[in-house]
Amino acid sequence: MAVMRACIDSARTGLGGALLVVGAAGIGKTRLAAEALRIGRDTGLRCAWGAGWKEAGVAPLWPWSSVLEQLGWHGTLVPDDSDGASELERFETFRSIAGAIATTSSSAPLLIVVDDAHDADLGSLLLTRFAIRTLRALPVLVVITARDTPDVDPAVRRALDDLAHDATLMRPSALSPEGIDELLRSLGRSPSEADLTEVLELTGGNPLLVGELLATASPVQHATIDSIRTILPLRLAGLCDEARSILVVAAMLGPLAQIPLVLGVASIDDTTGRHHLDAAEAAGVVRVVDDEHCHFAHRLMADALLATQDDGDLARLHARIADVLDGADWTPVEHIVATAHHRLAAASFGRDRASAIDATQACRRAAQALVSGVAYEAASSLLTSAVEVHERAGMSVPATLIIDVARTNLAAGNLRAARSWFGRAAEQATEASEVAEAAVGLGGIWVH
Repeated sequence: MAVMRACIDSARTGLGGALLVVGAAGIGKTRLAAEALRIGRDTGLRCAWGAGWKEAGVAPLWPWSSVLEQLGWHGTLVPDDSDGASELERFETFRSIAGAIATTSSSAPLLIVVDDAHDADLGSLLLTRFAIRTLRALPVLVVITARDTPDVDPAVRRALDDLAHDATLMRPSALSPEGIDELLRSLGRSPSEADLTEVLELTGGNPLLVGELLATASPVQHATIDSIRTILPLRLAGLCDEARSILVVAAMLGPLAQIPLVLGVASIDDTTGRHHLDAAEAAGVVRVVDDEHCHFAHRLMADALLATQDDGDLARLHARIADVLDGADWTPVEHIVATAHHRLAAASFGRDRASAIDATQACRRAAQALVSGVAYEAASSLLTSAVEVHERAGMSVPATLIIDVARTNLAAGNLRAARSWFGRAAEQATEASEVAEAAVGLGGIWVH
């Protein structure tokens, strides 16, 4: 906490910087960021919060779009079409965002949180580093939280390592037996040595799991509970099946879990659905924010709930979510990208021709939106997934789709990958125009 307070004091007196909080899931990273937010507000800083999310698919630079909205910035993260180089477009976008933050900081010091950065797109991480380096001499503190576990994508891990070079590093540790004892006694309990040992064995000192365990009816749950996936049912025990179905949809939607959308996907009327959400909030599973959004108390609770669903149910829900998003009168970028991710997920379970075609169409539409938002890596990833869906379904991959993958890699500066994809397109092309486009691509890329 002393390190965090020092960073906040530094920003308050005019010298900014960054604080990178890394550790395992549930270790307390988000709680520390929330405490930084509380301290910042109490000491006169203006605060904003954004968070990464990967499963549901979100708009380009998602954490930062949320941050800028909270700071009152009314610009756009999607540049106008132009003939300029893609990297120049990205630089100009980043410079505009940094300029807006700098202007805002002139009236009050700023504290910006980028939570769950391991789930942010690479463009967002690049923007985060750009902002830190550009705004260091201004009263702006950026707090970033991220996992450093082996399941983090290698490219994201490298980007986080780069961020670490420009930030103060914090690694929250697990609760010690003494810390658990203090927590229990603060709740009016008098644990024995055996109780403390069991709590530590069941949770590994992970603050989230300790909190979940202590939220059960008995002072210490004498059972073999070794993860949140077995503790969570204790919280869900009093909820009906219909309420659980709402929570599953909310878990799948992630940051897009607006209550009308959640209830629309679940096919439950507003009055009944909100009654169920009130019960889930009382059970400590979710928080209803501004009577409009549904957020899980912790991301691991959503993951644990999804782990209880079988593949068939998940496939149907992914398709249902995509259908509802497609049918909306207004489709913001985040919905377009989310639709692609849900179509891909449905196709990965079904592996049939129709779902593969639906997924590819959704991916190409989303990739267009992502490229417009200079999120080239995310666009490339989506289009590559569309290729894989074709292959799993035993379908030939259209040369035009392969060329699109090559183009997005080229825009992202991945020259070797782009050359490889253009080469594959040249081999599979059947139309003269496709052959010509692939040849132009191959001829224009030089890898040293």
